[in-house]
Amino acid sequence: MYSDLIYKKYKTIDLLYTFQYEEKDISLAIKRLLCSLHSVKNQNCNIIIVNGSKTCIKEYLKGFNVTYIHKHEKQLGAKCKLINYGVKKLVKTDYFLLSDIDLVYPSDYVEYTNEKYISDKTKTWRVIFYNYNLLEFCYEKDINVFLRKKIKKDPDGGFAHGNGLIHRKSFLRINGYDEDFIGYGPEDDMFNIRIKKINDWVYDKEMYSVHMFHKRTNLIQVDKNHEMFLKRKTSLESGSNKYLIANKGGI
Repeated sequence: MYSDLIYKKYKTIDLLYTFQYEEKDISLAIKRLLCSLHSVKNQNCNIIIVNGSKTCIKEYLKGFNVTYIHKHEKQLGAKCKLINYGVKKLVKTDYFLLSDIDLVYPSDYVEYTNEKYISDKTKTWRVIFYNYNLLEFCYEKDINVFLRKKIKKDPDGGFAHGNGLIHRKSFLRINGYDEDFIGYGPEDDMFNIRIKKINDWVYDKEMYSVHMFHKRTNLIQVDKNHEMFLKRKTSLESGSNKYLIANKGGI
């Protein structure tokens, strides 16, 4: 994929997943997570999983070298809270990768990230990567067979606003994700608008993943999330820093 680059030996990067699903959705969610884990298990990253579901999924993670924390959150849709917990308590590297569980990565994804961004000590980056959409996928097929097959991709794709490379100190400086956003909504875009004020910002189509389609979950306060986003986005774009620091009590 990136054969024109000569890779050096780098320190590992922490890779953070959060996982929170209702019982009716958890089986397929686990299968998506396992696909994603298979694609990064041999890459130079420390895998961290924070599970906010009622059900513990540790038994499914045998064979993977992961840091697993079961932190049950009664509030469904507490993605922002789980991310903040993971970064504050578990992430140790200067940069970390934030990933949804429905993404599959090329075999040299982490090396490319190191080479292009982390090796540059003059900047602090927030990098958003590109998603191709998987057109054909069957959960019942063997995961390893699936990963060896040529992936069929939608050439249009789109950028994955909630995923990519994040500078940890910058994340903590703005108190991470805004925990007022509960469930499905524009919480990722809100975070990006805020961190853009203190980081170098880039969309990188070469830093890609493949997205596995699934139905939307945690549709709890969609309208409220949208209204909050528009209000806070307008305030920040007008020059106000009122919403730059989220979670006024800290994270």
